[in-house]
Amino acid sequence: MHNHQIAIASAYRAAVSSCTLALMLNPSDEKLYLQRGLSYFKLDHFDEAIADCTAALKIDPSDAAALYIRGAAELKKGDIADGNADVRSAKIIKPDIGNDLGIEIECKVGDQGRFPHIYGCHPAP
Repeated sequence: MHNHQIAIASAYRAAVSSCTLALMLNPSDEKLYLQRGLSYFKLDHFDEAIADCTAALKIDPSDAAALYIRGAAELKKGDIADGNADVRSAKIIKPDIGNDLGIEIECKVGDQGRFPHIYGCHPAP
């Protein structure tokens, strides 16, 4: 890992710690769950990212960022069906959400029989 990568990871770990402390004081703050979930995602802690985004969605079910981050984490874990559903829902709410978050999702288009369809999306490397 390069110094730059170490500094970035350290910043995400600090964000996780800060959000955790803030959530102790205000457990109903949806944005804190969202920020911590994004930080967990960037640290490759996908289960924690999914849990925090799910908590954010319990507070605000229409939060496109929470849907998108949760979907990206699900896809990273190999849960294609749930990941695709969350990413698609997020893009319906806010089509450019991936650019806003700095998390791009690539979709593979396949052909099942005579009908082309999207069979899998995954975070870009």
